[in-house]
Amino acid sequence: IFAGMEVFSLLLSELPQRFGHAGRSVPIAFSAHVGGILTAWVCYRIFRAGGFSEKKPLIELPAWLRRKKGRAAAPVSYKVNFSKPLEVSRQEVDRVLDKIAREGFAALTPQERDLLERARGVFQKR
Repeated sequence: IFAGMEVFSLLLSELPQRFGHAGRSVPIAFSAHVGGILTAWVCYRIFRAGGFSEKKPLIELPAWLRRKKGRAAAPVSYKVNFSKPLEVSRQEVDRVLDKIAREGFAALTPQERDLLERARGVFQKR
């Protein structure tokens, strides 16, 4: 869009003024803008093709501008968990916490540690 605007302005305001067909002077050099746009496009094409080295640069088109390669995108599937969250008994958690206070964390069984993990998940969601 901007390149088109600059070319349009170059053709209708700068060139007629340079050839003496326009009465007032335009303080913008649209030809410099068009030259910059063309230079950027040439540099982009060179670097997209591999540049001046054997290693291809990490420049790529944005996802919204890339062409599709003739195949449809794979459908996205979602999995929803409709199961009820595990309920944890407040009395059971209190019993385990009292045991930690009396004997220390190392005295817990694997089942008691699992109970604390589940309780942490349930109480963080609340």
